[in-house]
Amino acid sequence: MGYQFAHIEGYARKGSQQRKNGKMQPRKWSIRDIVAEAMREPGACPHVCEPQPPKLLHGAMPSQLEALAEAYAATVQDAQGRKLRADGLCVAAGVVSLPADRADDWPQYRAAAVDFLREQYGKRLRSVVEHIDEEHPHLHFYAVPLDGERFEALHVGRQAAARAAQEGEAKGAQNAAYKAAMQTWQDDFHAKVSASFGLARTGPKRERLSRAEWQARKARLRADAKARQAVGPVITPDQVQKRVTKAGFFKEYETGQELAERLDALAREKYAPATKAAALVASSQNRADAMQRLADERSQEVESLRARLAAAEAKANAAQKDAALYQQVFMDGLDGSEQAEVIDRARSLRREKAAKVKAQQEASWSPEYRAHLERIEAEFQRSLREIEAEEQRKDDDGHELERPDVG
Repeated sequence: MGYQFAHIEGYARKGSQQRKNGKMQPRKWSIRDIVAEAMREPGACPHVCEPQPPKLLHGAMPSQLEALAEAYAATVQDAQGRKLRADGLCVAAGVVSLPADRADDWPQYRAAAVDFLREQYGKRLRSVVEHIDEEHPHLHFYAVPLDGERFEALHVGRQAAARAAQEGEAKGAQNAAYKAAMQTWQDDFHAKVSASFGLARTGPKRERLSRAEWQARKARLRADAKARQAVGPVITPDQVQKRVTKAGFFKEYETGQELAERLDALAREKYAPATKAAALVASSQNRADAMQRLADERSQEVESLRARLAAAEAKANAAQKDAALYQQVFMDGLDGSEQAEVIDRARSLRREKAAKVKAQQEASWSPEYRAHLERIEAEFQRSLREIEAEEQRKDDDGHELERPDVG
């Protein structure tokens, strides 16, 4: 399960070459170039290991495009009323592809794509061919404007940009109009073709989706595609006619009640796949939602860990700065023995401070509390003396000596 790939571009009889950032850019392909690649002419398709002739799906072979373009160019003029230049656009060419792992769906997908192109371009669609010598199954389509038409009639993006220019919009607004129109074209192709096959409109990188989010998206698309394919004609006109229940001179037909019951059973049977598909959609949606929640939780955990790591790094950096300051203030310029003396002095100061704190605490004790502590100390010393006396009565092996009988 992947995402759709459909692309369209304009071509002229002569490929133009433009300068960008002070450097000449590679020459754009001409109609002759795309014809050579489509027809698998020698040397025109080095990316194909074993070129094979294209399979015609609609119209004429691409080899006729050059003549069609010349005939069209003779019927139009540029904006200044002059003859159309050789680098003026005459042919719209595009490609529609399917992921290699979806090759089993290619015949149905190809037919749906050709139907879309016929509806989109009508008589302007002059050729559609299929290439079967590359990894991904794909087709190429070629359209030429009708006599006297401007090229924009074939390309919604250029049409939108030209309209914006006529309205006096700036170049940036023209580019925005171009992009919006092309996105609409892609959306239309997806709604009418790709959605029924479970393909995403865009890939995970374009939307910056995580792996879990992308898997959830694909699960929803697969279930939706199955639901779309399950829904079809439910009841045909001939099934609505009352059936003969008894033949003869006076025929008898099923009653209205019998007709209603038969149609109801037929509708239930026809809608069973759609109902099952709808349940699958709900189940897949639940799984997708669970995957999304898990992804969100993992994302929150990652953000929390990042925050903790940043705090730890900040604390470590502060400690390093303090250590550097300590080294600079107290140790720079001292030899080993002098540094040891500084350390000893610091330890002595800490002991003195601890003793001072203890003395201050003892000074704050009440006479009753002090007397209580003295009683505890006396009890402790008495217990200690008893333990020592008990130890003295034990022999070297740890056994008690026999006591004399005084009875």
